[in-house]
Parts: sequence; C-alpha cells; structure tokens
Amino acid sequence: MPLISSVMQKILLILLLAAALAACKKNHDKQFSCRLTALHAPSGLATFLSYNNEGKLVLEESGRSINTYTYEGASVTITTYDTGLISRKTIVLNNTAGLAANVRVEFGSDGANWSNTYHEYEGDEVIRSITTFPSNPPDTVTYLWSGHNLVGQVRDGDTTRFEYYTDKPRQDGDYLYLSQFLSGYEVYRTKNLFKGYVGATFIYDFTSDGKIAALKVPTLGTIYSCEYQCK
Repeated sequence: MPLISSVMQKILLILLLAAALAACKKNHDKQFSCRLTALHAPSGLATFLSYNNEGKLVLEESGRSINTYTYEGASVTITTYDTGLISRKTIVLNNTAGLAANVRVEFGSDGANWSNTYHEYEGDEVIRSITTFPSNPPDTVTYLWSGHNLVGQVRDGDTTRFEYYTDKPRQDGDYLYLSQFLSGYEVYRTKNLFKGYVGATFIYDFTSDGKIAALKVPTLGTIYSCEYQCK
C-alpha cells in the first residue's frame, strides 16, 4: 500500500496551495507604503512635508517660507507665505489626467501682478505652454518628447536638452518630479528618472530598498537628502 494514497495526495496538494496563497497574502499585507516627509540640505536647512488623510500634500515648511495646499474638485490652490505674509497665490486647474491645464500665479497680497500659463497636451505629454502677463508680451515654450520622456524645450529658438536614467523609473526624490510635487501641480509626466541637462548632471544615492536617499551634483556635492515615513 502506498505511503500516501492518490486521494490523500490531492488533499495534501490543496492544503499546500492554500497555505502558500495565505502566506503570499500575508506577505503582501505586510508591504510598507512610504511617504517623503522631509528634505535636508547640507546647510542644515530642512523642508518638512505634511499630508491629509487622502495622502495629498497640504503643508510644506522650509525656514520662514510656508506653502499650504487646498483642494477642491479638479483645482488646487497653493498659498505661499514668507515670514507670515502672503507672497503669492497659485491657482491650478487640472485636466482629466490630473495634469495642470491652467496655472495662474498672483503675486503679493492684492494679486495685482500676475502671470497665467495655459498648457496644451497630446495625451499626457505637454506640447506647448503659453504664459501671459498684465503688460509684457506672451511667452511661448514648446516641448520635445521621446520614449515618454521630456527631452527638450524650445524658447525663442533656443533648445534646452534633458537626459534620463532610462534603466530606472521616476520616483519620489527625482529632481524633476520633486520640483513639480512641491509646486503643487504636475506638467511633465515622464517615464524615467531625471538625469539632468547641459551643465548639471544629477547623481542619486539609493537606500537598500530602492528609494532615493540623496541627490548630488558632481561639482557641488549633495543637494538634498530624503527622509521617509513608512507604514
């Protein structure tokens, strides 16, 4: 008589599969989600970030400068305070892809001085931005894309080129992504990690689990290091 009958083998196989699935689910449930909560500069200046229950950025504090972020439907308002006084207010209207379609910036407490930028997209790639002012002529910028990365921008006939680490996806701490995140809106939704442009190459240090730990520029050293909170 076999040590384990065919019926028992099937039962044992089912039990082993169930145990394996339970273990996978348990391991998945234990995965941590992390948020970028602070940036530290070598000078000692720190930028602290706070979020609401939905995971949206609501407060950025950096020395005497404070940004608050309020959300209503497809719009977000970013109010910047300097030593307690309003220095500017940015009103953003996002499109259905969550990218900024229109950005109006009002300077000072009365907003008499302002700029307004309208962004045109093909899918989720911005192709042109037109900025108008109260008195100055409009400013137009066109954008060049390749492999779903923004590789150039053209203004007044001059082209600035950008590079990427094409073997790495963009993430928190990415210079281009982070600069937009702190601004309160997104225009350039790229695929890969931003490497820099002519005259500035960014080098990233990573934590053991793959998060960006710091950004460096060869001629300047560390620009900022990142702090995360995981749960």
